[in-house]
Amino acid sequence: AHKGKKLPIPGADLPDVLLNTQFLRDVRLAELSDDGHDVHGQVAGKRVLFVNGSPTLGEAVRDLAASVASDSSQPDSLGLLANCYLISGRVTHAQPFIERLLSIDPLTPLNRCLPGWASALEGDFSGAIKPYREMFEMDPGNPMARLFMTWVMAVNGDRSEVESLVSGYSSE
Repeated sequence: AHKGKKLPIPGADLPDVLLNTQFLRDVRLAELSDDGHDVHGQVAGKRVLFVNGSPTLGEAVRDLAASVASDSSQPDSLGLLANCYLISGRVTHAQPFIERLLSIDPLTPLNRCLPGWASALEGDFSGAIKPYREMFEMDPGNPMARLFMTWVMAVNGDRSEVESLVSGYSSE
């Protein structure tokens, strides 16, 4: 499995500094279990910096591809690799990782929107609606899910749904 490394900087050994790989694993396990372990509470209300030791997207892709090669059932690596490919506009490269991710972890809302992002990048905005709607319906209280759903409906020209979604934003 892919292992994180502490950065060689002052403060890296402080108790609140977590390894990115361990934190992602803990978050994933907390999402999948009912043991009451509150990983999200570790960062709630705090400033968080997530650091990938690779200075470029290409190196991040290389590192994530190596992680996936060593364990193709690790959803965090699959999702991050798919996202890196999508960020760089390489939709066809992302597709198999999105499909694999959804086959092993279909219940994480963020994973559900990846096919929609891929569709949007290819200019198929109507094809993006279903995945973004699935994500939003799975986590309607998540402001990012609402934002992405609002975006995809706006791009598709559905003014009434955009107005409904916008009215659901908190005034805080």
